[in-house]
Amino acid sequence: MDSRSGYRYADHKVGNLKQALSQLRGLWGQRRGGSSGPTQAVRVTSALSLGLGGETAASLSSSEEINTTPTSYSTHGPDWRGGSSSAMTVGGVYDGSNGSQTLTFESSRTGIFGSDQLKVTVYDQTMRKLEDITINKFDTPETVYTLSNGLTVQFSAGAFTRNDTTTLDVYDSVGTSVDAYQPFDGVRLADPDLQPGLAVGDGSFTLNGTAISVYADDSIQAVLNRINASGAGVTAVFDTATESIRLEHGTIGSGTDIVLADDTSGFLAAMKLDAAVLVSGDDGQLTQAMADVPAFSAVSAGTLLINGVAVVIDPASDSLQNLIDRINGSGAGVTAGLDGSGQRLTIVSDQPGQALVLDDGGTGVFAALSIATGSHEPAAQNTERTAFSRQQALRMARVMEDISDAMNELLADPDDPAHASGLLTGLREAIRERIEVAIDSNGPRYRTHYGIQFDFHDSQRRVFTFQDADRSRFAATVQSNTKGVRDLLFGNGTDGDGLIGKLEALMDDTLSDIDDQLGVVGRALDTFA
Repeated sequence: MDSRSGYRYADHKVGNLKQALSQLRGLWGQRRGGSSGPTQAVRVTSALSLGLGGETAASLSSSEEINTTPTSYSTHGPDWRGGSSSAMTVGGVYDGSNGSQTLTFESSRTGIFGSDQLKVTVYDQTMRKLEDITINKFDTPETVYTLSNGLTVQFSAGAFTRNDTTTLDVYDSVGTSVDAYQPFDGVRLADPDLQPGLAVGDGSFTLNGTAISVYADDSIQAVLNRINASGAGVTAVFDTATESIRLEHGTIGSGTDIVLADDTSGFLAAMKLDAAVLVSGDDGQLTQAMADVPAFSAVSAGTLLINGVAVVIDPASDSLQNLIDRINGSGAGVTAGLDGSGQRLTIVSDQPGQALVLDDGGTGVFAALSIATGSHEPAAQNTERTAFSRQQALRMARVMEDISDAMNELLADPDDPAHASGLLTGLREAIRERIEVAIDSNGPRYRTHYGIQFDFHDSQRRVFTFQDADRSRFAATVQSNTKGVRDLLFGNGTDGDGLIGKLEALMDDTLSDIDDQLGVVGRALDTFA
């Protein structure tokens, strides 16, 4: 049963997130359970998709499998079938000389390890003798016995029973499976199966200048969790299929780096990351010269006019992003940007109620963008479309950052174990379900083109990252694609309350559950400090 302090802690964190959600709703001008918006403004959007190539983030992956040994065996800790209590630990690298088969180990004598002269005989699957392991009476558990096939055997303190047997399957063409959840210093059944000769111990390394601690009793996944919870701005994932690690920068596009250095733990070498080559992020065709992008092959150099203000374009050197930036800085009284799909350009008038006049000046740029030229009158706009000033959009971005911080604090493991509760554990999945419905996407990661991304693939990382680039993108799309952002956050009038409404409802239900446990009076008097 959850403790009272756990409920008080949850009450505090849930309340913070609810407050931030409500603040964003207030700034947007949305009524709970209904909608209203700021003054209407003229908006034009590409009628067709521009077909731009996608963006990618910089990444770094293990240069090869973490354990490339082509042979393997069934277990590091085979158990005796009879009464022997001296545990056997198998190690080394099988050389394949016995093929793929089952080996039998038989105790030839009864006695105590470290006190008696003992012998273990190794047989193949036809019970043909392969070799003997001679155990001297004063041997210790640190004694390593090497077989002719490359395997090694060690025995713990304990007894041997005559004729007791155990078996081990060996494979000459099936590689070892790395276990990302076993400790680096694990033995027998807890061995993680790293590449022989590459050990990991206490130490650290740096990732983009951030120190990442490593301990001998860590697992691969424990270190990846530490990376994901750090401020390095990188996501780390273990790929079971390829038995490798992939690091991906949290910022989409070029100009980012993933730098690993100063390893004193052996982790980078063991994970085959010490020789990994960076795959640079790609800005996609958004930042390529328009002349090199098929969608803009017919665009000519010249001057286009927006509300009578000249905007110069040269497709030989200008990208679509250059054009967007030039329009936004032109003083034409409009805001341009890509919509949530990243494939349509939207231009919104900064002056509600005024016409938006477009003239491509013979450049053909608006035709390439699938936007009609001429005068776009306010009466022609959908009454559902609204617009905000840049100051309003930036303020909303700051509140969205507050929502990100509040959500991550709510879903992070409490520093004090007394504050942990099953209620908080269940909230993670409940929040993920509502995000999945609102964004209409499956899987552990949910991405939009509005600067809003969620990642539930790892329980230790921040679920909602909202960095500088995300804030800028969110503010820009609030202006350039107000309806798209509104539909995501508050619904379109036909699919519920959108992301914000679904999260608000969940927080209300959760606070109600907390009230049931603490009591309304108890909750008011016993607020978590």
